[in-house]
Amino acid sequence: MLEKRKLGNQGLEVSGISLGTMMMPDNEDSVRTIQGAFNLGVTMFDTGRRKFWR
Repeated sequence: MLEKRKLGNQGLEVSGISLGTMMMPDNEDSVRTIQGAFNLGVTMFDTGRRKFWR
C-alpha cells in the first residue's frame, strides 16, 4: 500500500503519490491506467488544467 498523507485540515487522507490525467486521451488505455493506479492504492487524481502555458 502507498503512504497516506493528510489533505487539508478536515481529516481527508490521500495517497502520497498522485496520477496526473490532464493529457490523457479519452480511450480504453487511459481507463486501464487509472484503474490500475487505483488498484495499486493511488487515491489522488489530478484532473486540473495547467495554469501556466508557455
